[in-house]
Amino acid sequence: MKQFFLFLLLTVSVSQFLVARGGSQSTPSQPQAQTNTPPANTYTVLINGQQYGPLPVTELQLMAQAGTFTRETPVMRTGTSAWIQAGEVPELAAFVGRTSPSPQPAPAVSPPPAAPPLPSASRYTVAINGQQQGPYDMTQLQQLVQGGTLTRETLVWTEGMAQWAEAGTLQELMGLFTSVPPPLPPGR
Repeated sequence: MKQFFLFLLLTVSVSQFLVARGGSQSTPSQPQAQTNTPPANTYTVLINGQQYGPLPVTELQLMAQAGTFTRETPVMRTGTSAWIQAGEVPELAAFVGRTSPSPQPAPAVSPPPAAPPLPSASRYTVAINGQQQGPYDMTQLQQLVQGGTLTRETLVWTEGMAQWAEAGTLQELMGLFTSVPPPLPPGR
């Protein structure tokens, strides 16, 4: 009857484990048999302020599966006097995890989306002396401006235009004329 009341005092998770194990001899209510040689790989554990053990590693594995033994649980290996967290003991860390978070692989980073294709450079056909000439790219048009052949009033056409237009009226060609002065007013 005394053992029953001790089980009620334990937390639900610990008592569930001990009851499931059939009241293991390692409960605090039963004295431990003293031997000259401690069993190999046994540990005393501290759960909710109560010491249990010595327990073999197989028993600790079952407790870990039941959720009553975690990487933070203090343990003391039989034959030692130092308490450490279970996750710091290599043979226990294998089934409870390590106390320090294991390095996580860097998240997969997708390569940046491919740059959209460069817009095909517009090529313009130019009306020079009543003749269609070209098509010319922007570098060639700049040379025509510098040579005085292409002016703001020169008619030009490019793919997508419904009709010919003066070069100075097209937004994409206005930059060609920034360094060229406008024509002189008539009569000056």
